[in-house]
Amino acid sequence: MQESASGGIESFQAEVKVYSSVDRKPYSNRLVSQYRLATKLIDGELYTRIDFPADTENKIAARTFVSNGKELILLDPTTNKVLHRGPVPTEMQDVGRMINQKPVSLFQKLDISSLRMKFKELQCDVQSADNGRLWAITISSNILSRYALPQGKSIQSLRVYLDETMGTVAGTEMVTREEDGTVLTIKETNIYTEKDGVPILIGKVEERHIDKPYTIDTSDSSVKPLNTESAPIISVSEANKLIAEGLAIPMDVAMEGDPSDPDYTETNITVYESIQLNTVPDMLFKVF
Repeated sequence: MQESASGGIESFQAEVKVYSSVDRKPYSNRLVSQYRLATKLIDGELYTRIDFPADTENKIAARTFVSNGKELILLDPTTNKVLHRGPVPTEMQDVGRMINQKPVSLFQKLDISSLRMKFKELQCDVQSADNGRLWAITISSNILSRYALPQGKSIQSLRVYLDETMGTVAGTEMVTREEDGTVLTIKETNIYTEKDGVPILIGKVEERHIDKPYTIDTSDSSVKPLNTESAPIISVSEANKLIAEGLAIPMDVAMEGDPSDPDYTETNITVYESIQLNTVPDMLFKVF
């Protein structure tokens, strides 16, 4: 870590990889995204840049997104030409804005005691969890009503978890309901390490549970539920031969368990690698 003028951590950059899996899809864990992330505090404002490499398999060109928290700009990384400029989507306010203590460093320990008092003043329910190490903050309904969501979608509840020991936002849990009755529960858990007593984010785990308001009628189906333990094992060459002969069909949607139950949980794991602190130059954000 290089020293900064403020003595704190003013910038962060890392190679980011995102892995995804579905609990009812065997062997579904795969790398779904990777990019270069750079963030920096400049004059008290947080700037972010994300560089996506070209995806030759899907014929997607390399692209770059740059934001100052208010505007979002899409760039051609080869020419630096601005392809699109617009406001940052405001589907939901960032929870961090609600608990923000004026940033003097990109990473710093939060004053959990003062945050608990602030949430109580906002009429939020504050409860101790995990023997006092964690605090569960249930956001009040009057605050939730201010969030602008797409038509037909509503927030049922939002909970923030604060880590008293680490001085961090340990995670969040949000429950929303779609117009068709589908309930989506998103749990996010942040993973930190400490550098000179300062918590540094090194990853996060997101669990998205989809609860459909119906079941599927399988009374006329002759297809047995997928069971990987009893399914015969064949080689790739054997499978390709069966597919070529029209005796088998490759399927990416087969799900284990009760075929009448459409519910499932998707897990996304974000990993930050090759982390560098205080090495991001201002020129990465010169489009602003």
